[in-house]
Amino acid sequence: MILSLIGMPGSGKTTLGRLVARELGWDFVDMDDAIQDMAGRTIPELFSQGEPVFRQWEARVCARLSSVDRPTVVACGGGVVLTPGNIDALKAGGPVLFLDRPLAHIAGDIDRSTRPLLRDGMDRLYQLYADRYSLYRAAGDAVIQNDATQEAAVAAILVYLKEEGIG
Repeated sequence: MILSLIGMPGSGKTTLGRLVARELGWDFVDMDDAIQDMAGRTIPELFSQGEPVFRQWEARVCARLSSVDRPTVVACGGGVVLTPGNIDALKAGGPVLFLDRPLAHIAGDIDRSTRPLLRDGMDRLYQLYADRYSLYRAAGDAVIQNDATQEAAVAAILVYLKEEGIG
């Protein structure tokens, strides 16, 4: 059983994922870390070979994560929705939640130096948002608003899981 968190870079997937995993006593996996472990290369190294190379590794990790044997919260990469089949693979393991955080909050918090797709500046963030928002909405089994406190977002995730009989 996995709980996959999707959303824009900086939407809180890793931070909230760790908190939810700790609250539930589940494992936690950051997809970027899993990609680096499987590929034996850093995310910037993979992107230097072209985004399609990175997306291939991402798809492999999605397929592997869908069949983990311990309950796990997965913080997905922001572009996981771009490759056909990724969301289907993740949903085979459990629910997918879209963390919806206002762009103004993301822009104020994000460290562009660690995010290859955002190194070109904030215009790129707005373009990613325009390109991906509808994909996140369509892929998510539910939308979790992350526009207040971390505690409120974690509580919303836990309520969703309880309502679904999970956890």
